[in-house]
Amino acid sequence: MKIIIDARWIYPEISGIGLYTIELVRALASIDKKNEYTLLFCDKAVMDRTAAQLNLSSLPNFTADLLSHGVFSIKSQLQLPGYLRKAKADVFHSANYMIPMLSFPRDRRSRTACVITIHDLIPLLFPDHAPKSKKSRMMPLYRFVMRQVAARADAILTVSKNSADDIVRLLLSAKSDPEKVVPVHNGVADTFRELTWQPSSDQLKLLYVGRLDPYKNVSGLMRIFNKVRQQMSQDVKLVIAGSPDPRYPEPVELCSSLGLNDSVEWTGYVTSEQLFDAYRSANVLVHPSHYEGFGLPVIEAMAAGLPVVCSSAGSLAEIAGEAAAVHDHDDEQGFVDSICSILNSTAKAKELSRLGKEQAKKFTWEEAARQTLNVYRRLSGND
Repeated sequence: MKIIIDARWIYPEISGIGLYTIELVRALASIDKKNEYTLLFCDKAVMDRTAAQLNLSSLPNFTADLLSHGVFSIKSQLQLPGYLRKAKADVFHSANYMIPMLSFPRDRRSRTACVITIHDLIPLLFPDHAPKSKKSRMMPLYRFVMRQVAARADAILTVSKNSADDIVRLLLSAKSDPEKVVPVHNGVADTFRELTWQPSSDQLKLLYVGRLDPYKNVSGLMRIFNKVRQQMSQDVKLVIAGSPDPRYPEPVELCSSLGLNDSVEWTGYVTSEQLFDAYRSANVLVHPSHYEGFGLPVIEAMAAGLPVVCSSAGSLAEIAGEAAAVHDHDDEQGFVDSICSILNSTAKAKELSRLGKEQAKKFTWEEAARQTLNVYRRLSGND
């Protein structure tokens, strides 16, 4: 079986989808020594970096190929179908929603099976999720594309049962087979499990990891943090780990208006090592998002032993289980009470740390790869 994975979703700055692609390929390489894989890139520096990360030179059944066009280009739509025909691929897997439409007609099965991963449908569920993003500004086109790829794909992988329900409800027609949507949870890398959680005794720290899009509710986090500072006798700091986004200045402005500038650290983009340090040294991860398709920082924090307080929105209750303090995203006082309880009680913090580590054991990239490989085999007739 020959499998082509579109890895052009890996960018110079690693995003959640880029991380998904890297870790899935790493796990597939670990469990599958038989089938042939080709990874597609459009940036040589990213290709070389990823090849080194995955040690592709030592994997005889894995190769990388450099294309001259990006995922969203017209050139990709016109040239990738010929590439797939020439390669005689059995399976094409896009790590996100875009596919070469001409390769996969709606009315007939292509020689190459099409697998896509749709991580969430936040733009369709919450049109104001990120009002200045391209998806929001081009919503009719985005909606059309999503329905087209859902109709043309032979299998749709998604990262939670919650997202699977959304896809069936919003993208598939009444005549569609709902079983084409396959929930496969993300994993968490062993490097997070190997961390030793050692929060500083000198400085209490809350940690947020992620973007500043409005649906992430970082403004709500600022209000929560302000109340925590007012209730705690000891000084508390908030660390925001993630790239700045000038399109959404509201959290930064609120931080200033609440007089929190001296107590909030904006790290900007963080490397893997910097992220590890953030998880190791914080006292609690706070994730008050209005919605998540999965919520990778929550399970990463749990794997590292860091206590978690998160919202129940989207998949978060599914992922966190009973191992986090979970509240409605609008229940700011509930967040405050849980955070202060963790900061004031070593026993409470240690219990959530223990529960989180146990919960994180349920999420491995090896299991994600095994389930994904089963889908490849089923579609190619190699069960």
